[in-house]
Amino acid sequence: MKVIAGFVAAFLTCSQCPLSAAALQASQPSVEDAALTELPPQDKSSAPTERALRAIIAELQEGNPKYSRVEPVLQPFIQPASIQLLQRFGPLQKVKYMENQNGSDTFKVDFLNGSTKWTIRLSNSGHIAELTLQLYRGGN
Repeated sequence: MKVIAGFVAAFLTCSQCPLSAAALQASQPSVEDAALTELPPQDKSSAPTERALRAIIAELQEGNPKYSRVEPVLQPFIQPASIQLLQRFGPLQKVKYMENQNGSDTFKVDFLNGSTKWTIRLSNSGHIAELTLQLYRGGN
């Protein structure tokens, strides 16, 4: 685990949640807020993970994460301090797909008050099985 300015960025994966390309394409997390899908992903294979990422970010910023969206092993790591820190970043501005490594998609996420790098992987059931956050320090 890495602690960043009071935020615990846990690199967790669910070993009982094998990932397949078919599962990624088939998973369609429900997104109630139309603003979450305003920017199309640059890589169609990243569309399910981008939708899930936008949704969990919006829920965290509202202070009301839907734990059902996340694999049970990750749920204890969603802490009030994490939510408060994410709220301080301000409104979401842009999500940019960066790469896929070992089945996990990485995105650069720009907020009004800073940029972050998120890595996300979905389980076969479409739940978030891996979610990491780092402060973004790089170009573009």
